[in-house]
Amino acid sequence: MFKLLILKNQFNRKKQLILFGILSILPLVAFMISSNVSSALFIPFDQYHTEFRIGQTLNPGVDPDAQMKYVLEHPFSSLWIFIKSLALSLPSTSAHYLGKYGWMANYLPGWLIALLAFCIFLLTQSVINPLSQKHRIILFSTFAMLVMVFCISMYMLWVPVGHPELWNIQGRYFILIIPILLLCIPNILKIKSGWVSIFILSVLILSHIWMIIDMLSTYWW
Repeated sequence: MFKLLILKNQFNRKKQLILFGILSILPLVAFMISSNVSSALFIPFDQYHTEFRIGQTLNPGVDPDAQMKYVLEHPFSSLWIFIKSLALSLPSTSAHYLGKYGWMANYLPGWLIALLAFCIFLLTQSVINPLSQKHRIILFSTFAMLVMVFCISMYMLWVPVGHPELWNIQGRYFILIIPILLLCIPNILKIKSGWVSIFILSVLILSHIWMIIDMLSTYWW
């Protein structure tokens, strides 16, 4: 939706714009079809063969259809569960998003993660945001919907029906949608970009050096 509103000036003909809209909707339709097929083929943990369910990514009490029914019947309590779980997992999510390299258990220290987060904020305040307020509202709505879809998906696939907490929230799941949120931030401070580039580059170099030393000391030294 926001693509059509923001990028419409890139198309010279109405037919091209309509074609772009159709091609943008097709992946969503494919996702909905595959979700229905996966839901129909899903075998709950309790019904899975005992010799084969060990090691599978299944949790006892998980039932996607029943969980979706619970969300639809309790929308406000489910929304509160999502908000509360996202807030409680913010430290670990930030560590995964900014301070973890790959799959291994190597993390940057908290102060360095905070510096990286500060660098991202500096970027939003040192670069002119060309988007209008309307476009930023559309982007934020898109970001909120993507987070909601993520929460519902994880709630259906990982958590027992009606459980008061959302599990398995990791920073890597937000890699593609955090930039959308950053585009919603207006450049209020209007910081000069000269020293910002040097500062960000210094933090990035320090982060890489720290992680290289940490990995060497963990696995080789």
